[in-house]
Amino acid sequence: DIDVDNGILHGVDHVIPLPTLYTFVTADKNFQEYYSVLQNLSNFTEFKDKLTQNTLNYTLFIPNNSFFQNTDFSHLSEAVLNNLLNNQWTEGKLTSNAFKTDYFSSLAYDEQEEHQLSIFMNNTLGTKLNATTSINTPNIVCTNGVIHLTDNFIPIAYLKTFIEADNQLVNFHEALSREDQATQNYLDFLNDNTNTTHTPPYTVFAPDNKAFERVLLELYPTENATLAHITTQELTDILNLHIAENLYLSATDFQQQTIEMLGGNITQDAYKLEDLQNRTSNIIKTNARAYNGILHRIDTVMMR
Repeated sequence: DIDVDNGILHGVDHVIPLPTLYTFVTADKNFQEYYSVLQNLSNFTEFKDKLTQNTLNYTLFIPNNSFFQNTDFSHLSEAVLNNLLNNQWTEGKLTSNAFKTDYFSSLAYDEQEEHQLSIFMNNTLGTKLNATTSINTPNIVCTNGVIHLTDNFIPIAYLKTFIEADNQLVNFHEALSREDQATQNYLDFLNDNTNTTHTPPYTVFAPDNKAFERVLLELYPTENATLAHITTQELTDILNLHIAENLYLSATDFQQQTIEMLGGNITQDAYKLEDLQNRTSNIIKTNARAYNGILHRIDTVMMR
């Protein structure tokens, strides 16, 4: 409290060091429970190395202490817990001024440990990560990254997670969850990787909201139609042309080919799909990677 004309001075006993991620994770009491979980892992040194190194930048989404105090991890294997912890990390320094409604990659992997998982950030009304996680304190900036304090873990995403979280897939979600489609169990097996009726991984070509608006005009040009106008069987036939089982088709695998969907074959030529009526759909957003498969957003509903 040394008052001067243009401010105030405090005498200290050391030069304040430039903070790394490790500095704040160990010094800030808000991260105490998180750091305790890391310390109890057999591969703690791997996390510590990432927190301390200065060759790469990372962004961490760390839950507050109360989340850890009220959450039991004892039923999780260390491998599962490690993957969940890695799902709170992404490469690069992502501050809140760069937040946008889109997918980005975490450091977690799918069941086969082949593909980094995606996270969907909805930044339209506040910020939600995979539809469940909110940021309480953003932008704790370090020399090697940034930390955002959250209210809980960002969950590992299944395909159902993205269909519910992505604000461009509201109509697709409504169609999949319509009561007369309950026997198809769409959202059940898209939220699982051990289903007995279908075989993961799944590839989903998800029509965006405008695609459903256009197909309603196409089917009912003289009516102010909603999804409720589409009959039960017709909707089942439509939805089954957008889901393939036992297939993980990423953008690097796009080519001229025939793809067997649940409801029949469609053809693909790079970023274009063609249905059984020779109608064309463009793939407009690729590679939303979930634990049980992959999702691509398309601009036209495919039909039998």
